[in-house]
Amino acid sequence: QNDSYNVTITAGQTLTGQNIAMVPNGITTGSISGIVSDSIFTTPINGASVQLKQNNVVKYTATSVPSGDYSIPNVIPGTYDLVGTKSGYQTWTQSKPINSAQHLTGQHIAMVPQSISGTVTYNGAALSNVTLNLTGTISYSTTSGSAGTYSFFWLPDGTYTVTPSLAGYSFNPSSHTVPISNSSVAGQNFRACNTSVPFSG
Repeated sequence: QNDSYNVTITAGQTLTGQNIAMVPNGITTGSISGIVSDSIFTTPINGASVQLKQNNVVKYTATSVPSGDYSIPNVIPGTYDLVGTKSGYQTWTQSKPINSAQHLTGQHIAMVPQSISGTVTYNGAALSNVTLNLTGTISYSTTSGSAGTYSFFWLPDGTYTVTPSLAGYSFNPSSHTVPISNSSVAGQNFRACNTSVPFSG
C-alpha cells in the first residue's frame, strides 16, 4: 500500500530513523499505545525507547514523551516483543499479539530503576544519618534513614563503589564494589564501630 508523511528539515539538521514500513496490499494494520512509568515512584518516564521486536529484530520504534505516552501506529499483524529501554532502568519486555485492525491501548510499561541498596547497623541496631558516597559511572551521596537503610536509584550500567562515613565511626567493610548490568543489587550492608570502643561486630 502507498503511504506518506511530512518531514520538516531545518538548516543544518540531519534526521535519522525516518523509516518507512511498507504494508502488503490487503493487510489492515493495527497499533499499540500506552504510558512508560517508573515502577517504584510511579512517575512518567520521558525519552524511553519503545520497540516492537520479532526474533530480536526491531520492527517498529517510538520514544516516550514527557507525559510518558508512546504510540506505534501502522503495525502489521503478528506477535511481537514489546520492549522498553532507558538508561538507569532495567529492560522491560512483554509479548504482545497484535491482530488485524486491532488498536491496543493502555499497554503500559512499568520500568524498574537500577539500584544499589543496603542497611547500616551498630551493635545490631539500625544506624541513621550515615553518609553513603557512590562513585562510578555516576556519583552522588545519600544518607541512611531511621531504619538504617539506604538506596541509590537510576544507575546506568557500570561498576560502582559505595563508601560509608559518619564522624566517630569506622565501618566493616570499609566499602562495597558493585557491578550493575540491567539489574539491581541489594544487601550491600555495613556494620559500624564506635572508634572509641574496640570493634565487636
